Amino acid sequence: MLAFGLLLICIAVGWRRPGFLIAPLFYGYTADVLGAPGGMSTAIVSASAASILVIRQWRSLASMRFTALDLAVLAFLVWHSISATWMPNANYGAGQIPNLLMSTLSVYVAARLLGRLPGPSDRANEVAWGFALLGCSMAVLLTTEGSFVDGRLRFGDASAVGLAQPFPLAALAALFLVLGTAKPTYRSIAFVCFIVLLYTSIISGTRGAVLALAAGMVTFFLFASHRQKLITVMIGVLAAVVGGACFIMMGLGAETTLRVFELDSYGSARDASSLDRLIGYEQAWHLITNSPLFGSGLGSFAYYAGYDYPHNVFLEIWSQSGAIGIFLFIFVAILFIRRQVIATRLFHETIIIVVLVAAGFMQQQVSFSLPIGKTIFLIGFFSAYVPLLRGGGTGSVTGASMSAVELMASAKSART
Repeated sequence: MLAFGLLLICIAVGWRRPGFLIAPLFYGYTADVLGAPGGMSTAIVSASAASILVIRQWRSLASMRFTALDLAVLAFLVWHSISATWMPNANYGAGQIPNLLMSTLSVYVAARLLGRLPGPSDRANEVAWGFALLGCSMAVLLTTEGSFVDGRLRFGDASAVGLAQPFPLAALAALFLVLGTAKPTYRSIAFVCFIVLLYTSIISGTRGAVLALAAGMVTFFLFASHRQKLITVMIGVLAAVVGGACFIMMGLGAETTLRVFELDSYGSARDASSLDRLIGYEQAWHLITNSPLFGSGLGSFAYYAGYDYPHNVFLEIWSQSGAIGIFLFIFVAILFIRRQVIATRLFHETIIIVVLVAAGFMQQQVSFSLPIGKTIFLIGFFSAYVPLLRGGGTGSVTGASMSAVELMASAKSART
């Protein structure tokens, strides 16, 4: 019940600090495992977050226009959903559609509405604080109430992968705050959150968590390379690596280390999941070869393989909605990359959204189905990105999109 209360507190804070509305979308499963009533945490916080964001900009919603990124995401999700109709068991495929759309669209729509609000830098910082504070609180609850099984954190019969998913994201958000927060008190709080979340990510014993941390740090480093903060970022990333190594040297998370780096363990009794992944890849490829263009239909992998997903998002999409689905997915990625480059040049703080997307994307290469690994749909923050320039006042952001040339011209005029 306490975990669900933390979600509600975060939602309440989101009324004044809307960036806090994003983090609860990723901790619904954790709250349910920790005893939230009814098992409806994700649905409740998703509806609450969307409602608050709509109310905050009700008058300007009429002017909002669909952008190329919006249409590309919509086209991908529609195609992926209708692929259920050519699955042999159409009823089973149709049953997968609500979960797909509710999970992905809840994150995309919330991020999309958040990106329309004034002050992109403030909103990005709020997202980071929401992840860090809520994540640290959930980590404390989980580690104190959970238990260690074979050197890995467990909580009853709950999915270790599902529990581990948001913690590396929160750890990266805390690292962002440690490196970018000016006030010593706030930096100290962020540092404590980072240590707790790094520890929780490591003891989760999941490859996805470790790879997400690595991908996020690399992304953070690359996007800071053209800034004066490069040395600070280098020191922060190095400190994070040293901190993780210290945990491992103390015997904390040693099982995770073996599962990730000791290749001899792959397929053994201690690490049977590696063999499961290989089998999943082969089953997905078999479905692809049967229908490479259109795929075998939404839900087909789970239907034939008896497991929810093949532990790789590209194989999942291709096996279910074919080469057309993969093309649409890649097209979405291209549009996102173009927009985030512009956004991070104008407002460097928005790098945290890019870091979270990169980390979530890496997680989906070794684990998570498309609906579970919904982090990548934070790209909605950059759709129709019409930022207010620094010091530009408190005017409202409209839904109209600007071209890259217009954005860069506006930034240049603001600097001069």
